[in-house]
Amino acid sequence: MANLKSAKLDWANLESAELYGANLESAELNGANLESAELNDANLESAELYGANLESAELNGANLESAELNDANLKSAKLNGANLKSAELVWLIFESAELK
Repeated sequence: MANLKSAKLDWANLESAELYGANLESAELNGANLESAELNDANLESAELYGANLESAELNGANLESAELNDANLKSAKLNGANLKSAELVWLIFESAELK
């Protein structure tokens, strides 16, 4: 599992990245492209994801507590069992997202 705690990855192209269980706590991913990324069970606590593209990303069981997801695209994303406690969720695109 990758340890990317506090990594500065603004505007990074991580399309289809395999980051299962990765530690992205407090990572800066503003404007990053994470389309179709595999982030199941990843730790994204307090991560900055302003304007990030998470379309079709898999975030099942991910920890997004206190994450900043304003203006993010979560269209068709899978968030089953994800922790969104205290996350900032303003102006999100949630169309066809799975939230069980």
